[in-house]
Amino acid sequence: MAKRSIARAAIEAIAERAGPVPEPELVEAAVRLGLTRARNPAASVGAALGSEPSLIRLADRRWLHLPTALEDAVFVHRLTPDEQATGALRLDPDFTAFWPELRRHTDREAGPDEPAIAIHRFAVSSPGADPDEIPPRSRVLRGPEGWLRGWRAGELVGLRRQGVRVVLEEVPERAEDAPAFIELIGAAARRALSGHRPDPFGPGVHIESVVAEMIAREADAFRRPRLPLGDALAAAGFETRDYLAAPVGTDWTGYEDLWWEPFMPEEVDPSPIHELRITLLDLAPPIWRRVQVPAGISLERLHRVIQAAMGWRREHLYEFTINGVPYGPPDREFGREIVDARRIRATRIGRTAGSRCRYLYDFGDGWQHEIVLERIFEPESSVRYPRLAGGERACPPEDCGGPPGYLDFLSIVLDPRHPERRWMLDLVEGRFDPEVFDHERAEHEVAWA
Repeated sequence: MAKRSIARAAIEAIAERAGPVPEPELVEAAVRLGLTRARNPAASVGAALGSEPSLIRLADRRWLHLPTALEDAVFVHRLTPDEQATGALRLDPDFTAFWPELRRHTDREAGPDEPAIAIHRFAVSSPGADPDEIPPRSRVLRGPEGWLRGWRAGELVGLRRQGVRVVLEEVPERAEDAPAFIELIGAAARRALSGHRPDPFGPGVHIESVVAEMIAREADAFRRPRLPLGDALAAAGFETRDYLAAPVGTDWTGYEDLWWEPFMPEEVDPSPIHELRITLLDLAPPIWRRVQVPAGISLERLHRVIQAAMGWRREHLYEFTINGVPYGPPDREFGREIVDARRIRATRIGRTAGSRCRYLYDFGDGWQHEIVLERIFEPESSVRYPRLAGGERACPPEDCGGPPGYLDFLSIVLDPRHPERRWMLDLVEGRFDPEVFDHERAEHEVAWA
């Protein structure tokens, strides 16, 4: 708890300063606020700051909070031939481990022989925002470079409706067209390397350290499209491996001989755990599931967890109704407003035990579920969430006609002499027992939902 408090105090101090803060000032503030009582407060505070991935220590022992410094920044990534051939967008070196907000939005696939470019916008939550609302994620525009540059005005309007901002007009095509940016990144890389202790297994500095040094020198360095970092580093006399940058000619033998992948810390959701009971309505005896999910997940992801736990196959639309407000997929056209479920956290259901809401799946069959928040507890470090915690009875098959149709289905499959029994069983892979819940299969599905 102390480490998180120290890190939070540092982030607030950096935001107030609107720039990097020297480490001694952060140590002094932590002692003054009673956040550390260690005999060596400098070591204690340094360890706490180092444990927060979004805080970056500059070469001159100042600390910078990158999500704040990069708010609304623009990133450019030129795809490699391998990335284009596989269709994967591995944001290397522009993308770093602590920027999970970046997500891929594909508007057109690039062919293996076409030069391709991607644009990303970094997004963070604004002060005073709705605590249940998830900050807007970056939009990524991907496609052949020449095609992207040549889009007509009408096509741009269509993109804006999707929340994508086209900012390709000012992107330099060649390193020679961006001398100031290359000079800036070269100076930042040399400064970051000046405080780096040589290590045969990690001979370079992390890209985010170079970015931090650039921002410390020029706050607006990333406020507009510019040459991709990889291209700029190469033009400045540096080379990259994964998330590291080093001078050209660096011996990478020790790093490349590592038998494991470069360490990428898994993003851990610090949210408390909400235990939810999901009951399918209008049927008796009840069909229900109990799941444990991080409170901070989106309603859209909770939908996937419910589908996995119940045994549905995600073949139809869905809708949450919370305090009379509908939440669901944003691209539905019902002639009424619906809140994007991807942008709202599960905490919107409630923050106290007993809170409840409705969940509708398949508007044709009309499967209504009641979701009840049973309890809230802190996550266990040894447990992976989301997690299935219980349930009873089999899920009805898809497209059977809702509760009335399911009762008709049961009357047929449970009657060995019914002439339609064989045909009905073909719909459920040859067998169906309404009292049997395959807990092991559902547990696996929920874990990967």
